[in-house]
Amino acid sequence: MKHLIFTCLFNLVLVSLTYAQNKQYPWSQYYPEYKTQPAPQPGSSQTGTYYSGTTYGGNAHNSTTITTPSGAIYRSATTTPSGTQSYYAPTGGSNYNAASGTTTYSSAYNYYEPPVPVIPFETQQLGFTRVWQAKYKREAALQQEFAQKGLNYPPAGMFIRIFKRDQVLEVWVDDTGSGVYEKFKDYRICAASGVLGPKRMEGDKQVPEGFYRVDDFNPRSSFHLSLGINYPNVSDRLLGVRSKLGGDIYIHGGCISIGCVAIDNNKIEEVYWLAVQARNSGQVQLPVHIFPYRFNDPKHQNLEGLYARHEPLWRGLRQGYDKFEATRTIPEYFFSPEGYYEFW
Repeated sequence: MKHLIFTCLFNLVLVSLTYAQNKQYPWSQYYPEYKTQPAPQPGSSQTGTYYSGTTYGGNAHNSTTITTPSGAIYRSATTTPSGTQSYYAPTGGSNYNAASGTTTYSSAYNYYEPPVPVIPFETQQLGFTRVWQAKYKREAALQQEFAQKGLNYPPAGMFIRIFKRDQVLEVWVDDTGSGVYEKFKDYRICAASGVLGPKRMEGDKQVPEGFYRVDDFNPRSSFHLSLGINYPNVSDRLLGVRSKLGGDIYIHGGCISIGCVAIDNNKIEEVYWLAVQARNSGQVQLPVHIFPYRFNDPKHQNLEGLYARHEPLWRGLRQGYDKFEATRTIPEYFFSPEGYYEFW
């Protein structure tokens, strides 16, 4: 019953927001910037919906034509995705005929393109049942853990590191917006198919290795909630089997993996909600670094010899790993012509 009430209230809020975005707003308050365009050609005409008054959505004169013998003074806005234009009262001398819907002007004109109303990312995500349930169940504990670690909540940024050999997913947060990250928590991976080494083709069941970013938030995942990464990246495309690289690599709930990283439903709710918070705070690129193992762990030193064929790739991964360990900032990298990671 609580969930049903919450859903109804949330939908009411969304409807209210939609109405607020479409009601009559004074142009001078919401769209103060103008763009100047050349006047239409003499004698040209344009058809659209024309408005009088000083508010967007004012008195409409539908299916009218504007005639411009030597140019025009009016302000216009693109109001639909298909490019339908709307106009409202002129700013200079005019002769508007309401009956015929024709207005004649004599000079250049300005127009504006009103910005598309932006609904906060958190609000968008809370429209999905599993996301608001994750918030309801996890946020109080997350806030407490952040406070215990002396971190500000919500985070301004988030960084995920995955170590395949150790079966660990680390979450790091930038709680101040400085670009410097602090360790928040380790999450045990309960399933990650394949062996050490990168993913090179569709169907090899390998978890990729490399530097990626979250490119998909899936609140309707078959595995509860999931965060998609941008595999294949440039390195994967250059080094993998062309045209058969595969895709759809996610960090998700459950404990089943076919090339993905599964951390069970409880853990993904925390990780997913933190990612939503970071995105909502303005972090467009949420980095995800996937390593075969911890390069500074002595117990793994013999692995490079056993997997010599991956050494060129792992050399670059080690550089990125070491740079982050030294600075706690996300290293900037580029790709060599062969597809390996290199650093500035």
